[in-house]
Parts: sequence; structure tokens; C-alpha cells
Amino acid sequence: MAGTSTHIPAESGMNHEKNRDSEVLHRVSMNKKLEERFAKLEEIIRAMQAGNIYGGIDARDLSLVTDLVTPPKFKIPEFEKYDGTTCPLTHLTMYCRRMTPYLENEKLLIHCFQDSLSGSVAQWYTQLSRVNIKTCQDLSKAFLEQYKHVTDMVPSRIVLQDMEPRSKESFRQYARRWRDVAAQVQPPLLESEVTPMFVETLTGPFYDHMLNHATKDFADMVLNGEFILAAIRSGRLKEEEYDEQ
Repeated sequence: MAGTSTHIPAESGMNHEKNRDSEVLHRVSMNKKLEERFAKLEEIIRAMQAGNIYGGIDARDLSLVTDLVTPPKFKIPEFEKYDGTTCPLTHLTMYCRRMTPYLENEKLLIHCFQDSLSGSVAQWYTQLSRVNIKTCQDLSKAFLEQYKHVTDMVPSRIVLQDMEPRSKESFRQYARRWRDVAAQVQPPLLESEVTPMFVETLTGPFYDHMLNHATKDFADMVLNGEFILAAIRSGRLKEEEYDEQ
């Protein structure tokens, strides 16, 4: 209606002022926290730029070799990673063979060795000191000594002779598993020992049919084993007959 004025209670106005003041204080507090975070970030960036991060450690102090010169067009070979569970001497041998063109470059051999390691073994490498590792021989001795306990646990010929196929394991899977273990035996098996020893772990028709061919190449033996398995599955060869003998 004309001439009518709206009356706002004094208490409502005071609440409005309090809410506005509270919001202003909250924004000021948030801005202050952001400023503090930005200040810390800038301090970290300045420290990194000045090379003072982590107490001013020089990257050269973290390297196991100094003044390393890589050959032109050098590319690090693909290595099988050593994880500390297989024979260290075998790994060292394979590493040297992959690096055969650079065996005269000791610094390169020492530097690239880390690329053939993984997990805790790689961590072990980072803890080595230039004071103790000056030559490849020093590195080899340290590596073999560190994982000597693994060498002591490598499979023996007796372990190979006691192996047998697992439940639901195919003939090829068993042959591959057996061959992997055989490759770890120290001293290494002669090639002429491999297939006869493998055949001795077989039973039933596998043993009887493959015994006369134990001098064949291991790959051929695996193929023969798969043929026998196929014959058993098709019913042309009765495995039960051998179980009764």
C-alpha cells in the first residue's frame, strides 16, 4: 500500500552483519594459508635452482664411476634382470657376453651393470662406493660375495633326478620347468647328460617309449612326449596298461 514502510528488525540486521564479517574473516584466513604455501613452494624451487637440495649433493657424487665416455652410437643391450633368486655367476657370465664388444671399457661395464639388476639387487648396487669399486673385478667379487648364499642353494643333479610332473601340468610345461632348473645346476650339465637324465624322471608310456631315444636333442624329446600324450588322449595308447605292470 502507498505510504507503507517496511520495518527490518534490529536483531535480523545484526545477524546479517555477523555472517558477513565471518565470511570476510574466513576468506582472509584462506588467503593467508595460500600465501604461506606459495612461500614454501618458492623456497623449495630456489633451493633446487641453487643446488642446495638434500644438502647440496652433487650428482657426480652419486655415480659409481667418473669421467665415463660412452662409445659412439652406443645403445645399452637388453639384459635379463637379476632379482637375487638365481645363480649370480650365471648372471655375471651372461652380462659379460652381452657386453663383449666393450670388455675393454671397464667404466662402461661397471656403469651398465645396474641395468641388468632389479628390485633389492638394484638397491644394493646404489649402495656401492667408488672407494671399494675401482675395477670390474672389484664389482664382480662384491656381487658374487653378496649373493653367495644363492649359489649355495642352486639345484643339484639329485634335485633334477627327483623331479616329476605336477598335477594338470602338460608334458611341454613339465619339460620347460625341468630344463629351467637344469640350467641352474652347478657345475653345468653336459649336453649329453641332459636328455637321458630327463627321461629318467618320466614314468609309464613316456619312459618306455622314449628310453631308446634318450640321446636325441631335448627339443625332439619334448615333441615325442607330446605325440605320446596325444596318443593316450585319443585312446590309441592305454596308460592303464603301464600302471598295472
